Amino acid sequence: MRWVVCRNLEPKTEGGQNYSGGAGATALRVLIWASAKYGWKGCVLDIKTGFLNACVEQDPDEDVFLLRPPSIFTEKGYLDRRQVYQPLKVVYGFRRSPRLWGNHRDEKMRGFRIKVPGEKAKTLKLLQHGSAPNLWKVVEDRAK
Repeated sequence: MRWVVCRNLEPKTEGGQNYSGGAGATALRVLIWASAKYGWKGCVLDIKTGFLNACVEQDPDEDVFLLRPPSIFTEKGYLDRRQVYQPLKVVYGFRRSPRLWGNHRDEKMRGFRIKVPGEKAKTLKLLQHGSAPNLWKVVEDRAK
């Protein structure tokens, strides 16, 4: 189960960092061209319910966000309507949720390693592209 909050209740902040982008169309076109030319393989990854994996990071200048339970829970008597909750994980509807999820996703992907067994055993890692940060390359991890 997940709660979705009304974004219009969270005030906009001056210079607030809420954005988490995807791969741009130009970068994607160049990648498709290069893949065809060099015989590269690729994939697209979509993590369902990804927001629910990221923790709420509270900057000192950000307001603490508290939530009231959904009315269905209070109407059925499961929760007290006067009770408020401070979410520990990102909630759909927070203005800052895309940024928090993007930071969490990138941190996990930077730490990803997979050992390939065999005669020439090696470890692979993901390398984030500098100018298109939502594109990642699988490379050999040479750090021992």
